[in-house]
This record gives sequence, C-alpha cells and structure tokens, in this order.
Amino acid sequence: MKIALDPHMFRAPIDAMVRAPAELGYASIELFPRHDFMPFFLHPRADDAPVAELEQPPRTHGVRLSSVLPLYTGSSPDEEERQAAVRHGKRMIEITAELERPLMNSEFNVRPEHAAASEAAFWRPGRNCPAR
Repeated sequence: MKIALDPHMFRAPIDAMVRAPAELGYASIELFPRHDFMPFFLHPRADDAPVAELEQPPRTHGVRLSSVLPLYTGSSPDEEERQAAVRHGKRMIEITAELERPLMNSEFNVRPEHAAASEAAFWRPGRNCPAR
C-alpha cells in the first residue's frame, strides 16, 4: 500500500511544502488546492512557470507527486457556476497531464446548505462533465 500526504497544512512555498513531507518520511504527496496554483473553486493559476516550479522539488527531495486534488462546484444549482467548474476542471486535467501525473481526484463540491438543489443539478440529464 502507498500512502500520500496532503501537505496543504504546511502553507508554504512549493519547495518547503514538498520538503516537509520528505523530512517526515513520506515518499508521495497529493497536491491539494493552493492559492498560487489551483485555488479552491476558481480557475487554475498555474501556467508554465508554476508547473515547472512544481516539477523540480519532488526530484530534489525524493518525493513523488502521486496525484492532484482540485475542488470545483460541479454540482452547484447555478448553471453558470457549474459551467465554470467544467472549464476549470478541463484546464486542471491539462495541467495534471503536463505534470505527467496519472491521477487527478476531485469531487463535485457545493455548500451543504444547498445539498438538495445540488444533487438535483448533479443528476440533471445532459449535464456536462469534465471527463467528456
């Protein structure tokens, strides 16, 4: 079994975020939303420079980037918000491929106070899913 640490709690620049799990003995990390790379519920900020910046520290510190975990509001009851989530998710799929990661986890997140409307939106026929 392989266990990857989500280093989000370190709230540090990318190099330090990767170094800390390595120092704790972890061999793998999962990239969770970061304001400078893929912020919660917003379009990814990553372009060529941040992607390159994320590629080097795992090699330097001997830690593998096992997966990425973006969070988008893909089951929002608001159609525009859902469509934005699809666009954001598609871009994050491209970035994940650029990082040569075989795994991107996610969820169709929404606020709990909108649970019923969000579930109805999720099951709506013909919804546009990022995987398409």
